[in-house]
Amino acid sequence: MKKPTLKALKNKLDKLFSDYIRQRGADENGTNNCVTCGALKHWKELQCGHWHSRRHLATRFDPMNSQVQCGRCNVLLRGNYTAYARFMYANYSAQQLDELEALSRTTIKMTRSDYEALIEKYSHV
Repeated sequence: MKKPTLKALKNKLDKLFSDYIRQRGADENGTNNCVTCGALKHWKELQCGHWHSRRHLATRFDPMNSQVQCGRCNVLLRGNYTAYARFMYANYSAQQLDELEALSRTTIKMTRSDYEALIEKYSHV
């Protein structure tokens, strides 16, 4: 049997990680709030927004870097940065945010085993 490509593994992890972020903090009915505008929606109608862009692989799958956002804030308002910043500074220390920023500037190359380990982790949360 042919092994999945790294791109296929990355796509699978993106889906699992997004599901995890959107469900994190959801109530018993599956509803959650957009961290930038406060919109209350079912987690399946929300998106996984990133403080540092997803193009930064070192922070792409970091739970602190990823928060629940509605489609309006995440896409139409391009992350609604001012409100996102307000949320991040209210919920994390300056040291944590400095460390996250430094990590986002780190170049990493994820291996098959890196993807598989994270897929395993987010398959069971």
